[in-house]
Amino acid sequence: MRMTRRELMAGFLTAAAGGGSVHAAERTVALAEVTKPGDVFQVELQLVLAGRLKIDREDKPEQLPIEAKAKHRYRERVDHSAKPVAARHYVEAVSESTIAGERSVKKLAEDRRGIFIYRNADGPLPVAPTGPLAREELELVAEHFDSLALANLLPGREISIGDTWSIANDVVQSVCHFDGLIEAGLNGRLVSASDKRAILAIEGSAEGVEQGAKVKVSIAARGEFDREKSVIDRLEWTQTDAREAGPVSPAMDAKVSINLTRSREDVAGKELEAVLQKRPTGPKPPDLWTQLRHVDSKGYELVYGREWHIVVRNDKHLVMRLLDRGEYVAQATFATWKPSAGADEKAVLAEFVEATRKTPGWMPEKVLENGPMTVGEGRSVYRLCARGKQDGVEVIQAFHLLIGGDRHLAIATVCDVRQAEKLGTRDVALVAAVEMTAKK
Repeated sequence: MRMTRRELMAGFLTAAAGGGSVHAAERTVALAEVTKPGDVFQVELQLVLAGRLKIDREDKPEQLPIEAKAKHRYRERVDHSAKPVAARHYVEAVSESTIAGERSVKKLAEDRRGIFIYRNADGPLPVAPTGPLAREELELVAEHFDSLALANLLPGREISIGDTWSIANDVVQSVCHFDGLIEAGLNGRLVSASDKRAILAIEGSAEGVEQGAKVKVSIAARGEFDREKSVIDRLEWTQTDAREAGPVSPAMDAKVSINLTRSREDVAGKELEAVLQKRPTGPKPPDLWTQLRHVDSKGYELVYGREWHIVVRNDKHLVMRLLDRGEYVAQATFATWKPSAGADEKAVLAEFVEATRKTPGWMPEKVLENGPMTVGEGRSVYRLCARGKQDGVEVIQAFHLLIGGDRHLAIATVCDVRQAEKLGTRDVALVAAVEMTAKK
């Protein structure tokens, strides 16, 4: 039967009104991810950052331009009811940054591409079953957008188009990488929906603390939800950061753009299966997995706790700072030390003690420890610990001379006297962990 022009126009208008949108009788959309233990996802993340670092150079404020980009591709097996909560194999994890024209590149080592994710009170805890990560590797696997938090961006219930919901505080803390949350005002909104997909917006602001620095963020994001597979499969996340200076990082203003794609997979794949074969038993990872490793070109290496942060690394020295739940506790400085040619062990120690007295700004008042430390074979450590004033501040300062063969390494640790209890013996453990190696 031939349709009239009026019938054709009526049919066109009906189709245009429907436009793939939710049927008029369907007033709500179920926005909840349906996952089961053992589900596997393929995730790809791309990040672009542009901003300025704010530093004081010779007591003058200065701003340094910073640009960065990163790319991550990994397959992830999820089981939120177990520990660890996820296992990952990173096909790619690389970041590139340029600060004031100086470029640096970080890549995940081949033998550290398998990662288990635990959750504790402080958030996600990534560990490698092949051994301690380097600090740069930890940053690559710990500081990208938390794909495990995606499901929690949804309301988890039926919701009408145009309605909003609040994002829980622990989810805000996770996606913003805060160590502690001060204030959160992040909300989701169902923008539109069709029979197969739903579009949602995440908007708002939050304030928290990361590595001892206060951070304010403003977020505007757009997500796509696959209604047939019950999964967020696309996310465009834009975030502006206003970061104050902290004990291990400078102040920074930046704009960050993140693009995420995600799909549910039928199989884990051989690389992820190989990671799963190393899955530990018990609720906690082995202690060694939670440590970090540092290999220095000057001929030493150490395995240390994540509470120590490297803040300076150059040809002259390595500087680390200890944070306790974001609070600055102590500093450790590593540098090679050369005694006089031909000096015997007694003379070497005498020269070292004299050198400590000449430390700029240091006025010792009371010696607390003076003598050898117990360490492993192949090296010896002399420790001189005293209470005094450093640049007028009352501190406890310990000087260590580590001797391995014909090489000497000086390690100085210092903390405010009010932080001595929090420091405890962690400086001793740091020094005892140093191993002398061949120079690179």
